[in-house]
Amino acid sequence: AGDVKLTFVEAAKGCQKEVEYTITRFKKGGKQTLASRKQVQIPAGIKSGEILRVDDEGDPFFVHVDVEEHEVFLRQGTEIHMVFPLSWSQAVLGGTLEIPTLDGA
Repeated sequence: AGDVKLTFVEAAKGCQKEVEYTITRFKKGGKQTLASRKQVQIPAGIKSGEILRVDDEGDPFFVHVDVEEHEVFLRQGTEIHMVFPLSWSQAVLGGTLEIPTLDGA
């Protein structure tokens, strides 16, 4: 099993991450625990708490995903919402705002 921590943007867009994991094999006379690392493809849209099943040379292992919160974006189900400060005068009188995107623009 392994754990991976992702930023909000990595989880939304998908990415590759190196994951440290352990596999326990049971053999005659006892068990053998192996530690290793592997590049894992994280699919776009993954949520915090999801578990990925990854195969490594015939031995499956599971990766628990933890997604960090974002200061502007918020996930609700399959939708991404944005929390953006807007002053009363901007709301009433209008104005120009720069709206952030997942790409940072």
